[in-house]
Amino acid sequence: MYMRDFLIVLLILSSTSCVRPPVKGDPKQKPQYSTEITDPQLKTISDQFLALSKRKNITFLNKVSIGFTKIEDRTETTSTIGTCSSRRDFREIDIDKDFWNRSSWLSKVALLYHELAHCYCRRDHDYDNGTMYPDGSLKAILQGWIAKQPITPIRPEGYLADGCPKSIMHPIMGSDYCFEKHYEYYTEEMFARCEPW
Repeated sequence: MYMRDFLIVLLILSSTSCVRPPVKGDPKQKPQYSTEITDPQLKTISDQFLALSKRKNITFLNKVSIGFTKIEDRTETTSTIGTCSSRRDFREIDIDKDFWNRSSWLSKVALLYHELAHCYCRRDHDYDNGTMYPDGSLKAILQGWIAKQPITPIRPEGYLADGCPKSIMHPIMGSDYCFEKHYEYYTEEMFARCEPW
């Protein structure tokens, strides 16, 4: 029974990972998307993020462009659903349009907040005082599965008592349950160690 549950969790988690690509390309390259967001859902979520940052007295000097694409980054254990690309003069978020079209509103908000925290706050896949989660590998998936078990002798670091990640910056997207239950905590924590861009 546990092995079957593990395989189901592995399959679900493996399709919801975020990868933050390194700075690359021509420094004179221009963004693909406008910083004036026209998609109503992207705009609503982005505006919510910026309103939350203002409550924390965090202001950003630059704007991030956001758009939809077909992300082809797939491995045996992960599929990328969003990226924040940092160039010298701009930052840009790509959202996988297939994931977006089949996702709940909570999943959309969680994904975009995660990517906006990468781009606007220079956050990495970290929690607490900056401790890094394992990358989007099998190790991260396994730790997440162990953390969710009701009876486990060892709860991996980086997870709350109920098995939810301690941070929205976890490299593998959490469940709607975790995001809804810990919304206030996650939106507070995502601005921890924010280095405004």
